[in-house]
Amino acid sequence: MVPSIEGEFARNAPWFVLCDPRARTLYPDYDKVARETVGLVRGTFARRPLDASFLALVAALSARSPVFVPLWAEQHVSDKATGRKRFLHPRAGLLDLQVHALVAPDTADQSLIFYTPRDAATRAGLVELVPRPKR
Repeated sequence: MVPSIEGEFARNAPWFVLCDPRARTLYPDYDKVARETVGLVRGTFARRPLDASFLALVAALSARSPVFVPLWAEQHVSDKATGRKRFLHPRAGLLDLQVHALVAPDTADQSLIFYTPRDAATRAGLVELVPRPKR
């Protein structure tokens, strides 16, 4: 049995941002996030132009996401190491985070990403999301 496109890319961040309708609710700055995401995909494409699995992702995004095609045509490239990201969480509310990415020196395909709260409300919202031990 051949997996569906959704199944094949279900854990892919660009797929979520560009194809999953929940992303529009999660990101209050959706247009900015979508543009940055496509820029990151284009940056990765420049490093892996012949990678079959990556070409399959680009083809699937082109077929499934109406947002992807015009943004891809802009040829914007992102390689973001730091920035701001905002999430609208259903339980914690608006989370305003500073993002820092550390890229492994030997490979651009591995990075460690840190999210830190930019304000007290975000800090409190994150604390609200920490699982409590059962008593």
